[in-house]
Amino acid sequence: PSSSPSPPPDPPPTAAAGLSPLIIGVIVGVAVGGLVAGLLLVVPAFWVLRKLGPHVPRELLFAVRAYVVVISAMLLCAAATVVQGGNPQILLGAALFYVSDLAVARDRFIAPGFANAAWGLPLYYGAQVILAQTLA
Repeated sequence: PSSSPSPPPDPPPTAAAGLSPLIIGVIVGVAVGGLVAGLLLVVPAFWVLRKLGPHVPRELLFAVRAYVVVISAMLLCAAATVVQGGNPQILLGAALFYVSDLAVARDRFIAPGFANAAWGLPLYYGAQVILAQTLA
């Protein structure tokens, strides 16, 4: 009589199996934290787009929207870097850069004038100095 081989026994539990709930918890925590941070940046991005929208020429609207998304993502990445233990100056530099771009947008689309450069350029150059120092 032929008998089929019996299946191999289950392997013994490992330490990794006990870590599964922890790993799932970390993944969920990061996802929820990322969602909260993302929502915190969606609000200012929406505000910027709402203020700029009526003033942006139609042919530039896609580019301006895309740039707001990119610069907001940059700020989100800077915040995430700090949350993960990175240098807090990274977030400060990114935030100053973000705000300095509002001066550029205001000058280009809403109210051209020296006042935009007067507050925008110091923020921009300050941001660059701060970000450069994080590399040293």
